[in-house]
Amino acid sequence: LPILYGGNSTAPTNAGTYAVTANCAANGNYAAVTGGSAGNFVISQATPTLTVTNTPQTYTGSAIAATVTCSSTGTVSNVLYGGSSTVPTNIGTYAITANCASTTNYTALTGASAGNFVIAAATPTLTITNTPQTYTGSTIAATVTCSSGGTVSNILYGGNSTAPTNAGTYAVTANCAANGNYAAVT
Repeated sequence: LPILYGGNSTAPTNAGTYAVTANCAANGNYAAVTGGSAGNFVISQATPTLTVTNTPQTYTGSAIAATVTCSSTGTVSNVLYGGSSTVPTNIGTYAITANCASTTNYTALTGASAGNFVIAAATPTLTITNTPQTYTGSTIAATVTCSSGGTVSNILYGGNSTAPTNAGTYAVTANCAANGNYAAVT
């Protein structure tokens, strides 16, 4: 007979304790043994890992939750952002910890690190708020606003810093300073 694991000749894969029996041929001063107990064979549960799978994210003005997966496919719970259960809204790097339920072949995890979850600054938009204008013979400056509320600077009209006087269409570019959850635009 072959080596048996809990009565089965197939070597086990899953975590568990298996009673092993085997045969041993006679040798010299020793008699043969058939189906003798060899003790227990133990396969211990492995330790799973947690991973944040949806980082980085861009600031939206709403709370953004981290998606945490467990390598064992155990149920993930108690996701914390830098120790807080409040799902973050603002830009930043949040250290994520979570729990993972045990499965057949994996142990449970409690308060384990899943890595960092990043909410990156959003890119604001620039808008001209006083167009079109009617020719007056004087220079007319564009009024440019930034959706983030950041300070607008370096307004250029077709690459020129002088506000135009003549009728025409002018491509306007400008800078917007970083503000709160928004990046700078140059």
